[in-house]
Amino acid sequence: MAAEGQERPYGRLTAPRITAELSERSILCLPVGSVEQHGPHLPLNTDMVIAERSTTHLAAEVADRHKAERIGTLG
Repeated sequence: MAAEGQERPYGRLTAPRITAELSERSILCLPVGSVEQHGPHLPLNTDMVIAERSTTHLAAEVADRHKAERIGTLG
């Protein structure tokens, strides 16, 4: 398993391997954020950074009830 706050390389795993690692308690969190201008003082990926941090916190919050992991970022 990935260390807390790190994403898993699910795109590199085979279907049987993913099936073996997931359970009924598993939750896969896919952060989604846009790449857009937020003014001259912020980077273009600000929304993606916020989405990544939010899903990392979500996974930590439900860790006692679910096996939640952040997988990649879509942006």
